[in-house]
Amino acid sequence: MVEKIVQQLAGVVWIDEKQHEVARLEAYFVKDFRLAGGLLANLAKGNSFIFEQAFINNKVWLPTYEEAHVGVRVLLLKGFKVNEVTRYSDYQRFNVETLSTIAKPRQPANPPDKQP
Repeated sequence: MVEKIVQQLAGVVWIDEKQHEVARLEAYFVKDFRLAGGLLANLAKGNSFIFEQAFINNKVWLPTYEEAHVGVRVLLLKGFKVNEVTRYSDYQRFNVETLSTIAKPRQPANPPDKQP
């Protein structure tokens, strides 16, 4: 199914020359995409997506920006339009330590058979 969706897309991909990673992706549907002949869902022509990521602290690629403009009709009944922009920033590195110990279970103060 992913291959069928990708066949309906056009766009541009920016590749980082040094890291060989996708730095930015812009894509849009050139035709309507119908799932189950349009009975289940119909993604409208012109739906578009933008995705950006950056190499943070010269260590890891993380998203910095996402944008989506989507129109979909579900079960031939209900239509939805979504316009969303998400920005990511202020990434911080955390160090987490876990201490785990294994020991014998403690004996209860008053065992059930020796209660007064």
